[in-house]
Amino acid sequence: MDETGLGLSNAIECESWDYASSYTRHQNGMMDDESTDDEEAEDYAPDPREFYFHFYSESERLSTYHDWPHWANVTKEDAAKNGFMYLHVSDRIQCVFCRACLASFRVGDVVANEHRKYCPECPFAFGYECGNIPIPSANKVKQPTQTVQSHNARNRAMITFVSSVVSNQGAEEVITEPKYRDWADELTRLRSYRGWPEQVRQTPRALAAAGLLYTGNGDRCKCFWCGGELYGWNPDDDPWVEHEKWFPHCGFLRIDM
Repeated sequence: MDETGLGLSNAIECESWDYASSYTRHQNGMMDDESTDDEEAEDYAPDPREFYFHFYSESERLSTYHDWPHWANVTKEDAAKNGFMYLHVSDRIQCVFCRACLASFRVGDVVANEHRKYCPECPFAFGYECGNIPIPSANKVKQPTQTVQSHNARNRAMITFVSSVVSNQGAEEVITEPKYRDWADELTRLRSYRGWPEQVRQTPRALAAAGLLYTGNGDRCKCFWCGGELYGWNPDDDPWVEHEKWFPHCGFLRIDM
């Protein structure tokens, strides 16, 4: 994504714009220049907090993308899933949780990565509970077969059946459910490493295989399962060893045992 014009000033500009009022008037078939008097106009000026709360629902955020440009380099589904509603200007989107805006996406950009990169203070971008209401998945995890062919199938199987795998390994102390299911696929985690520091000896492939995704901040990685963060890597550090050392109760580490 083009970094020009996407700094803090742009986020502030986006938040200060009375999008809540203008969008609500538009939804009610009323243009800005059609207000008749102050009292009537106030009826169409909701509390901004209530407005954004409405878009805590992923399905409501997705509904704002009815005129999303066909040339955009990210999908509306991905944008809505990552907390953004569409502002109906170019490919400009706004996070309903931190109010920051992103735009000018390039080919290959991943919305989740750009969100963490440009909005380091956004709790939703880093997986914290913010009241988000996701769209229910239509594809439920199915019973895995003996041979699991793809990364997706393997990770779905791990998520659902980890309890039985660790039943004889102190399961009462093991974290048996992943905190960030969206990052269960190893290839998805690997794509998060765009911008990974070249001087760090640990490779994105090795880190992703160890259950870690890149936060976009320095050499800091986060486990999709236990949520533990690792950083300050030494040249001879092994991702699996460090993961086990600092977060021994992570269920992801017990899968292949």
